[in-house]
Amino acid sequence: MMLGSDFVALTASKSLSNGTETRSHLPQMAKEWGDILVKANPAMDGAFTPDDDPVEVLNYANEIAECIGVLMAELGAISRATNIEPSAVKAFRNSTLFV
Repeated sequence: MMLGSDFVALTASKSLSNGTETRSHLPQMAKEWGDILVKANPAMDGAFTPDDDPVEVLNYANEIAECIGVLMAELGAISRATNIEPSAVKAFRNSTLFV
């Protein structure tokens, strides 16, 4: 983590589109979002405080991290199949901060 930025390199974006069909991760994305909502008790009041149950907060944070992984895999699948990637991914990949 650097200055509040969490960058995960997309290895798929290093190789451009191979022109073949790539499986979508949409079902896993939906499942992970549901898991986030199930574990969202610490966020339900709109704020995090030192009084929040640390186990609940950790479980919530873990679900968010799992969802990020699946979302990044989906971006990689899009890139592999179509050569389309978000501008932010291109900017991060070309930034000297992450070399």
